[in-house]
Amino acid sequence: MKHVFTIFFIIITFAATSQEVIYVDVAETSHTKLEVDSFSLADSLVYAAFNYEGVNYRYGGMGLDGMDCSGLICRTFSDLNIKVPHSSYSLSLLGEYIDADLLERGDLIFFKGRSANSVGHVAMVSKIENDLIYMIHSSTSRGVIEEVLQHNAYFMERWLFNRRIQKI
Repeated sequence: MKHVFTIFFIIITFAATSQEVIYVDVAETSHTKLEVDSFSLADSLVYAAFNYEGVNYRYGGMGLDGMDCSGLICRTFSDLNIKVPHSSYSLSLLGEYIDADLLERGDLIFFKGRSANSVGHVAMVSKIENDLIYMIHSSTSRGVIEEVLQHNAYFMERWLFNRRIQKI
């Protein structure tokens, strides 16, 4: 499945530089067709992040052999040739603050760490559906996964704020 997303992402990246309108079948993800020209930075970030779904957690990691939460975000942005820091706290200083009711795909959500009141974890919004916020992140126990924020009491209690990074 990771290879399907990689190939899909490469096609999108290549096609997006074309002047003509190209339609790409994305049956593996949403069973619809998307106009390539409509792909935003947020869409590209989310698709890139899903390339790492299933990768194990590794503190300080940002490779296929394991990655932590900020490693996932850093690697995802890096895949789009955007350099961001490999630290959830440093990431929390980028972009603009976004209220929870204005969250969109590709926005970053920041959480308190286990033993501190400062930023200790970061996730990316993968979609919002029926008022539920789906996030992709690297969990210490399950690696890179997508889950519903509101279904995870641990993260709901530690949710600090959100940021949108449009350009670096």
